[in-house]
Amino acid sequence: MPINSITPAASYIFRFEKVGMQDNTGTIADMPDIGDVTISFLLGEEPAGGTSVVGGVKTVVKKTSDILGGVSPSSWGNGEGVYVYDVYEQEDTNSFDPAKEEESYSKAGYRINISVILDDDGDLVVDSVVMTIIEGFEDEYYVDAGLPQDGKVEELIFSNRYWKTSGGGETVYNLSALDIIKAVVGSGGDQDKYFTFDIKVIQPSIINKPADAQGNPIPRQYIAYVVQVSGTGQGTVVTDGNNFDESLLQTDRVGNKFILFTSDVALTVRLKHGQKLAFVDLHTGSAVEVQERAEQGYRASYMRTFSRSGMFTSTSENSNWGFPWGVDPSREDPGPHYTRDNPNVNTAAFTNTRSSTAVTGISDDQLLPYSLLAVCGVMGLMAIVFRKRRAK
Repeated sequence: MPINSITPAASYIFRFEKVGMQDNTGTIADMPDIGDVTISFLLGEEPAGGTSVVGGVKTVVKKTSDILGGVSPSSWGNGEGVYVYDVYEQEDTNSFDPAKEEESYSKAGYRINISVILDDDGDLVVDSVVMTIIEGFEDEYYVDAGLPQDGKVEELIFSNRYWKTSGGGETVYNLSALDIIKAVVGSGGDQDKYFTFDIKVIQPSIINKPADAQGNPIPRQYIAYVVQVSGTGQGTVVTDGNNFDESLLQTDRVGNKFILFTSDVALTVRLKHGQKLAFVDLHTGSAVEVQERAEQGYRASYMRTFSRSGMFTSTSENSNWGFPWGVDPSREDPGPHYTRDNPNVNTAAFTNTRSSTAVTGISDDQLLPYSLLAVCGVMGLMAIVFRKRRAK
């Protein structure tokens, strides 16, 4: 799963199929049935010692008990010998919301050779179990870790993937997966001014990528609306050419304009006071990069609620400010920053405070002396002109 994902309520079923006896003696009918094995997860479950996070990937592991524990000695109908079974995972065992949730099942296949012998008491018992990977059906875990040369494994590992979007989807912009919010404060702050942002969202690496006809992976795309917020209400979609290149805007089913982001591609968006950029179908665990460009006479700050939440204020006026990824990790707020699960929990609120220094470089407390000087200069000019005229 992507980092920050909540474990879904899900069940996974593994089926044992009879292959036959290794020495071709006996019959398949006289081999014992090994029933399906089911591994289930509760919503939000994170088994102790079985949960880890590496980079942007969260792994939750659950193991079964002895799968042969329910096979009685009398069930080995072919007597002594090596009983051969294949094990695969069954697909489509869960009913997830197709609009928001996706999963992929392991393609792994294993061959199990169970050696049965007579013990000293004359009972049939399991002497050894040898498990090997079926060629062409390798689980991604063993592919990444390195396939054993003889194909033998100690554990039957099936790696499943699960990912989801956490917003409301197209047209439901009040349930957002990520909000980039703009506010302007301070005496003389221009609340009609548009401030420029460079924004990039990156899909979780764990997501299966569809491919085009040439086999090239197709990056995911995400919908984002510009919403004018008023009080605590839902707000109104106002996306237009002031926010983004008009020729590139898309239109949803009810006529609202939106910006279409492609994973790992930065776009430039402009927002003014009271507006927010609302992503409605972003995947949980997506990496986010946002940087606001410098504006003369304003000091920028932002409050983020995901991935090391807190307030981060620029140390200087007229400077770029934000959390771009891939920058010097020694800076105050290094990335990557990943979104959390559930709607309306991921926000980055940027505030521009009008500084006391005007565009001319004259601060408010300096305006009076400069004004007096200007008045005196004008009065002096008038006096000179007046005297010259009198002299004539």
